[in-house]
Amino acid sequence: MLAMDIVCGPKGRASSLLIREGIPVFGLEAMARRRSTDPAAERRIRTRAKGYEKILAKGPCNVGEAFDIQPALDGAWLFDTPFRVYRPVEPIVDIEVGTRINVGTDAHLPWRWKWRNPPAPARSETAA
Repeated sequence: MLAMDIVCGPKGRASSLLIREGIPVFGLEAMARRRSTDPAAERRIRTRAKGYEKILAKGPCNVGEAFDIQPALDGAWLFDTPFRVYRPVEPIVDIEVGTRINVGTDAHLPWRWKWRNPPAPARSETAA
């Protein structure tokens, strides 16, 4: 499984953003299919149990699997096909800032951001 790590600095400078979680907007069935291929996949997703959409893209590698991140996408431009970037209708202001965890240096820096009260994932079955 691959994670979604977005480089956000010039070439040669270490700067990236790891997407640790996502809120599915559409394509739930396609995401659930991708997340169900492994026999050890979480039962709630395999059986489409109530609330499964909340865990489809929870965790870095789960985001990569749900959004079909493949090695061929390494180095792909985020604002070009096959990606689509949507802006929120309303500004997101309820952001929690935290420090890095499990690191030896710069652990005190505010490098983690989390949306405190995100909306529930969509239940639309539009194809991804």
